Amino acid sequence: HLEKFTVAYRPDNREVWSEAFTISELAEATAGFTGTMSAGGSMSSMETYRIALFSNLTIETCAASCGELESQLYCGKVVTPCDTVLDCPLTCGHGDCHYGQCLQCDNVTLSPEQLAWECGEVQQDCINADGDVVREFIPVGQPQPTEHHTCEDHKWFCPKPSKWALLVEEGKECGLVDTDCGPVDLFPCTFGICVNSRCECTPPDYPDTYNCGWQNDGCGSNVTFGSLFGHCEEGARCTENTCCMPKTREDFPNLQCGEVSDGCGETIKAMNGGGAFLSSKADEDHGWVYKTSFWYNNDAWSGFVFEMKETTSIGHLGRAVLGDFLDTLDVVLFNEDREQLGRVSIGPGIPVDEKLYAYAALNDVVELQSGKRYMLLLRLAKGMSENYLRYNEGDAPLDDKIAEYKGGVSSFWSDNIPSPKTSYFSSWYGVGLANFKVSRPDCPEGQRCTAEGQCVAAE
Repeated sequence: HLEKFTVAYRPDNREVWSEAFTISELAEATAGFTGTMSAGGSMSSMETYRIALFSNLTIETCAASCGELESQLYCGKVVTPCDTVLDCPLTCGHGDCHYGQCLQCDNVTLSPEQLAWECGEVQQDCINADGDVVREFIPVGQPQPTEHHTCEDHKWFCPKPSKWALLVEEGKECGLVDTDCGPVDLFPCTFGICVNSRCECTPPDYPDTYNCGWQNDGCGSNVTFGSLFGHCEEGARCTENTCCMPKTREDFPNLQCGEVSDGCGETIKAMNGGGAFLSSKADEDHGWVYKTSFWYNNDAWSGFVFEMKETTSIGHLGRAVLGDFLDTLDVVLFNEDREQLGRVSIGPGIPVDEKLYAYAALNDVVELQSGKRYMLLLRLAKGMSENYLRYNEGDAPLDDKIAEYKGGVSSFWSDNIPSPKTSYFSSWYGVGLANFKVSRPDCPEGQRCTAEGQCVAAE
């Protein structure tokens, strides 16, 4: 009495499918069987996708024994479709044992080409104890070297795993790793070093004295130092991740030459002894004095453009003071791209020299390059009280060894800075408004500079 059967099949690659079973054919084949039957796909659908197609289905009873010695059916340990287990002899009385069945198989003669195969299968027709033909495929060539090898075109081929596969499946990140199919070069470590195929990074320990700035810890993070989020208090400078309050020029009032350290990694250069670009006295005998009303009572810019004849350093900016010193105004130095290079504020309390100019030192020496144009402007304030100077054409005594005067520029709006390249240049207009002094940090002839920045007589 049939209680259970199992159907197994091997998928194929046919492009034309055989026609599926009809419902009536399935009913006739099962002959009144009741119970659960599983099949690999629909057995009655006509859809054109790969399904289980059984054109010749045979239902057999479950074996109760291994068979007699002369007609042995099974060999080895056999599990029947009814889940019974048969412990049969490992060898057959006649024939060979193939996958638990005793078969008599034809001898297979390999061709010279097949003998040269590293791997593959050849077909072999066998007959079981019931006289049925069973088609077997027997391996040819060498055994599979490893589980990763596959047979392609009758040669063993071992595909290397990708570095992505090794990362995802085995957690290996870096370095050169050996696999059954050869070495694989993995990813470089973005941070740290490669240890046992894993990237390891240990951030450094920073000194407790670090209180400003930032550093990359070498492991992909940025470390910020100090309670001010990397910054120092106003006036201090961050030097090697430590806040330092630099000395200023006022701390060296007697510096005559050379340069001294500001205590925070930079230097302060001497700015004494230089001559002024405009050398005459700023008075009515040497130019025209303009009243404040000339500027239409607006904030404005006025000055001049000059081109350097030699590379020179500038240490002071100044402006003319005619009569009472009443207003605090800014003198600003620009390059030809209108980028600010230096700025000073000059007002009451700053000494006025014998040529009626008041000068203030820049925070640092500004080096002007030979052949480049620059612009010196005075910021004129709305409501100012002083009068201002303008020179007549050809009357302004300039140090033409330093620079060449190119023309005056002005703007009657504070947010519209003139351009050294495109502005209209008026002849000698604005040349007396502002002035600059060349910085000559060396001592006069016959003197030498000491380590303390003092000029003394040369020995």
